Parts: sequence; structure tokens; C-alpha cells
Amino acid sequence: MVRRLGHLLLFAIAINGALVAGRLSAPSVAVACSCIAPEPGAPRLRGDEAVVVVGVVGAPDGVGNYAFTVERLFKGGVAPVAKIASGRQVFADGTEAWNSCGRDHTPGRHVVLAGGIGDGVINASSCSPYESINSAEGQALLAEAEALFGPGQVPGEPIPTSEPGARVDLATIAIVAVVGLLAIVAIGIVISAVGRRESPAAKF
Repeated sequence: MVRRLGHLLLFAIAINGALVAGRLSAPSVAVACSCIAPEPGAPRLRGDEAVVVVGVVGAPDGVGNYAFTVERLFKGGVAPVAKIASGRQVFADGTEAWNSCGRDHTPGRHVVLAGGIGDGVINASSCSPYESINSAEGQALLAEAEALFGPGQVPGEPIPTSEPGARVDLATIAIVAVVGLLAIVAIGIVISAVGRRESPAAKF
């Protein structure tokens, strides 16, 4: 009986060891990537991008994303402080997925980029336009974004619809309208009073 229990215990240990070894030796999920390089001198933005932004990369969150402070938004809807995905994602069960199309980020880097978005997380893959704002390539990409989408906006502020000097102040219009109406009424009263004063008395 004791020998049988010993065999069962050894069998259980062997099974458990095999499962642990298999778990440790199993490779993480990987996704292959293939990018089509743009023609030399061709525009890098097409206009159908989900997100085009200028911002600063922040700290990693430990599960594969980085904070991203948006300074100027050309296209898309993102929070002022969004998240940007990297090539590494860590799931709740500890499993890691490595995306060869993913991009590593450097905290503090000031960039202009285009990409996709899902669940509030920006996805700027290695195939997407992504440049440091203070580089020649970054300035060229910024100029291209401005030409294609306009001046952009700061997240949370209304989208500008005209040049700053051409904005119409509704309060000023209301004041001018009231003053004009009062002036018309006053002129009408004066004309009426003068007309009554100058009309000759009827003679019989």
C-alpha cells in the first residue's frame, strides 16, 4: 500500500513538472509584420489615418503601453493624456505577446505620428509615420499634416473655424444691434415731434 502511494506521488510530481516545463518553454505569441515602403518623395499621409497627433511620450505602464500627452490633434479623438501601445503586450494571466510591427518608445521623446486607435489606445506601428518633432523628417511630416488637416487643435478646445483675427464676437454684435435699435427709435420720435410742431393749423 505504501509502495503504491509512493508511485502515485512520484507520478503526480512528474506530471506537474512536465506541465511547468511546458509552460516555461512555450514561446510567447508573436505576430509577423510586413511594411510597404513609400515611394521616395511621396506623401507619407494619405488622409484616411485614424489618428494624427503631436505629443510627448510618457512613462510605461508595465503592460506594454506608454502614457502619451497630446499637444496638438490633427485628426481623431483622443484624450489629452492618452496611451500609446508598444510591440509588447502583457495580458492578465501573465502571457506576453510580441508584435513585430509594434514600436518601442522613449519616454520624453517629442514626436509627430499617425496611426490607429482602439479602446482609447493609440497604435503607432513600425509601418506608420512616426518622427521626432525636432528632426527634418518630423518637420516635413508636421508640414504635411498641417497642409492636409489644417492647423489642428489642443485636445479639449473647440476646433478653430477661422483665422484668429477674423473671429466674430457675438456679444459685440448684440450690443451694436441694441444701440442701433435705440438710435432708430430716438430718430423716429424726433421726426414725429418736429412734424407735429411744423404742421400749420387748419383755417376755416
